Amino acid sequence: MDDRAIVTTDSEKDIESTATGGSSDKVSPQSGGKLYLKDSLQFLRLTWPLLLGNTLEWYEFGVYSYVETEIADNFFEGSSMGAWLGYAVTFVARPLGGIILGVIADHCGRKLSVNLSLAGMILATVGQGCLPGKYFGGDFQLVGFVLLMICRALQGLSAGGEIGAVSAYLMEVSPVRTIGMAVCMISVGSQIAWAFASAMLALLNQALGKELMLVWG
Repeated sequence: MDDRAIVTTDSEKDIESTATGGSSDKVSPQSGGKLYLKDSLQFLRLTWPLLLGNTLEWYEFGVYSYVETEIADNFFEGSSMGAWLGYAVTFVARPLGGIILGVIADHCGRKLSVNLSLAGMILATVGQGCLPGKYFGGDFQLVGFVLLMICRALQGLSAGGEIGAVSAYLMEVSPVRTIGMAVCMISVGSQIAWAFASAMLALLNQALGKELMLVWG
């Protein structure tokens, strides 16, 4: 028999034994469904702050792409190319962030790595929303540009180590039955963030108009 088949079978037996509390009795579909729902709710109660933080992280990525025109006018003298290069700073910083936070996760624990990632992302996201630009006052444009690049780099460092650390942490705290759902929640949070960013920017554009979006949007 193939060794891989033996490993797979043994792994499935271990999971089934854990899910049934070590008993060899089969769990009925109805009971299994109730147990799965119970474990899912337990998992969400335990990790909802982490999942909310993950959603807020990706929200800003969506916002930047939707207000690229306003960012270009405020920080890049109207250059669309400059604005997208500023967007790219985050992605350039990601590999370094993945290495740094990955090492921290292995040596100091996944929880610390995740918390550092979330803190860095929140600081960078809120910071970008508070930066002065051209339409706030021309004297502040250079300061705003430098701080924007710092925030984008910090955001990239944080995002680079976030996915791996969060995935490992969610698998560690999740009940056996909900491991698959636990890992998928990262993708769910990011897609919700992009949808929310789209809806929020559509509302702001409608409510404020072009000129106020340049100053406050």
